[in-house]
Amino acid sequence: MNRLAELTELDELKNKSGSYVLILNVPATSLKIGSLGLIDFVCSYAYVGSAKSGLLNRVKRHFGQDKKFHWHIDYLLARSEITAVYWSQELNEQEIADFVSSRFGSVPGFGASDSRLDSHLFQVDSSIDLILKSFKP
Repeated sequence: MNRLAELTELDELKNKSGSYVLILNVPATSLKIGSLGLIDFVCSYAYVGSAKSGLLNRVKRHFGQDKKFHWHIDYLLARSEITAVYWSQELNEQEIADFVSSRFGSVPGFGASDSRLDSHLFQVDSSIDLILKSFKP
């Protein structure tokens, strides 16, 4: 997977599909996450997502402050900091989520309404960067 240094790196992917992973730093807190209800958060998380067209716009939306809450991740992003973004056009969202779920625990029901997995949000540690950089299916 590619680590994003600047959002401008995705300019060439403006109208293309792809998958991404947001690495989040979340202060210890309890948050109401849409229909999931109150969830306790404690540290770093990886969120796996995708965009069928417009990878750039999807990732930019996650950095935005003034937006309607549509996805589970929107509730969490309002109280967290994105510390890294990884992206791929070759790997699909399911492959990445499977890979991450085999190494880290998940937050049940989070961001997985269109997935066979129970979650697309994983509690991670500092090894996540090395793991994602080396991931090749």
